[in-house]
Amino acid sequence: MINIIYTCEPTWEESWLEDVVFKDVEYKLHVDPKFKTVLQDSVIVMNETSAARIQDYIDKFNEKGYRFGVIHLSDEAYKHPVNHYRSAVFVLRNYYSAVYENLGHVEFFPLGYKKGFKVNPGYTQASAREYKWNFVGQVVGKPTREPMINAMAEIDGGYLYVTRCWDDPMGLSVEEYQDCIENSTFTACPAGWINPDSFRVCEALEAGSIPIVDSTSYFQNLSGGPVPFITISKWKDVEKAIADAGNVDELQDKCRQWWELQKFKANNTFKACVAKLLNDPDGRVPAVGGDGVEK
Repeated sequence: MINIIYTCEPTWEESWLEDVVFKDVEYKLHVDPKFKTVLQDSVIVMNETSAARIQDYIDKFNEKGYRFGVIHLSDEAYKHPVNHYRSAVFVLRNYYSAVYENLGHVEFFPLGYKKGFKVNPGYTQASAREYKWNFVGQVVGKPTREPMINAMAEIDGGYLYVTRCWDDPMGLSVEEYQDCIENSTFTACPAGWINPDSFRVCEALEAGSIPIVDSTSYFQNLSGGPVPFITISKWKDVEKAIADAGNVDELQDKCRQWWELQKFKANNTFKACVAKLLNDPDGRVPAVGGDGVEK
């Protein structure tokens, strides 16, 4: 058994981690934003609220000679301290970076979905959905979002809900938000402040809506291969890109299969990391390939 220590209050990613990443792994959960829990064979979960104090906390493990891994969340701008990576058995983080990948013991996994988002075993076919497209989120200050809104507005049958800020308390509830995506054929997923990745991509895939993302190599690098959903260089071309996508039900099915593989890989990668932490002090974390199988 391992110890999973949240150095932050479990918030946005809690459901995703429990449902997918930690699935079928035996662990004891500790929530310790005061950095007092120091145990052998621990996986330390950190995010922006604990980043500033994480090195001092890691030093306590190093002083005792305790082995640990790190799950690093929310480092969208790649500005969190990472010196503690050097003494970790493994690091599992979101927001792909070739710099960190080259360290050799850093693995990546998708952002996932927000707390309360329900995992559905089945969903409505893309062609039978009420909305052609949706976008729920901020627009101001995010460079590709104004062009996205202008382009999507030219396509009839969409659902648009603009929020004022991240996790807007006046915005849609989780249930309303999920209902919107589950009833949309496509979900517009433009880049955020800095990074092309967003929770919206994973939430769309989980709900069976086909993401439309800014065209970069990011998602290919994150997943280790080609992606089935729509990538677009200029949002003014989105209507043509949708038309060129062909049969939406077939595309939806390809996205579903791809997304199930990504979840399988995230869980398998974590299991491999845990096995190294517990059983293989001199080995390496087995790399998990594009097919979800250890290399």
